[in-house]
Amino acid sequence: MSWRLCPAELLGVSRTSLHVLVEGCPRVRRASHLPHDEIARCYREREGHIDEMVERREVSKRALLRRIRELRLE
Repeated sequence: MSWRLCPAELLGVSRTSLHVLVEGCPRVRRASHLPHDEIARCYREREGHIDEMVERREVSKRALLRRIRELRLE
C-alpha cells in the first residue's frame, strides 16, 4: 500500500461512496461548478495567487488549477 492515502481510504469508504456523499452535501463546492465570472474575478482580486483563491473559493487546489486552465485565465 502507498504511503499516500486518498480521502476515501482515510474515511474507510469506497471512492464511489465518497463521491455520492460529496454530491449530496450542499456545503461542498466543486471548482468545476463555479461560473467563469466568479473564477475570473477571484483570479484578478487575488492576482493569480492560487492558494489564496483556494482558501477564498473553498475548493480543491488541483481542481481549481484544472478549471483555470480550461478557462484560459493563465
